[in-house]
Amino acid sequence: GMQNYQTILASPDFRDAAVNTLILAVGQTAGCLLLGFVLALLLEGQTRKLSFIRSAAFLPVVVPMAVVAELWRIMYHPSADGFLNSIIGLIGLGPSEFINSPDSSMWSIMLMGIWRGGPYDMMIILAGLAGIDRGLYEAATIDGANRWQRIRHVTLPGLRPVFTILFILAAIRGFRVFTEVYLMTNGGPNGSTEVIMTLLYKLGLEQQKLGVGSAGAVLLFLAT
Repeated sequence: GMQNYQTILASPDFRDAAVNTLILAVGQTAGCLLLGFVLALLLEGQTRKLSFIRSAAFLPVVVPMAVVAELWRIMYHPSADGFLNSIIGLIGLGPSEFINSPDSSMWSIMLMGIWRGGPYDMMIILAGLAGIDRGLYEAATIDGANRWQRIRHVTLPGLRPVFTILFILAAIRGFRVFTEVYLMTNGGPNGSTEVIMTLLYKLGLEQQKLGVGSAGAVLLFLAT
């Protein structure tokens, strides 16, 4: 009954998981929107070459999350000769532990989520760009507007409904994040990536606290 809700709300683990979920949701939402917008501007057009590049850029979206998580887990290998450590070593940065460190694990998962979600936003933004009247760009050019001014005063206002939809979808997706966290860190190290969904999974299925876990699931449902 209500005791389960009191238990889950009073749990410091639940509060920490809620904060982690919020950070991950905000970071991935903003990152995906920014990456998708930049990609859409770069790949807007009707040529065959651009169509091929758009299709290639969209591949991360259709690849199963289990495959994506395993791929990034390999790239995040903490040794100095790991894939990403070898790359950042070329610019003089020391090896990072990525998902094995409490200081960088959340940002590592966030980066993977942005890489996977950005192309999805790109395709929807491209559809929005196609609906903007070309005459507005021509009028702005005649008035002496440069590229940045055309983006600011024509493109961004024209995409406002698209951004609203993408923001809502990305926020819901961010609050319900589970698979990538579970496969890459399972909430570790030291709870630094514990999100609400992984915590509820552990409460309900591993610790057999079904009432408390169900209460947390209801709260998450109401929040999203």
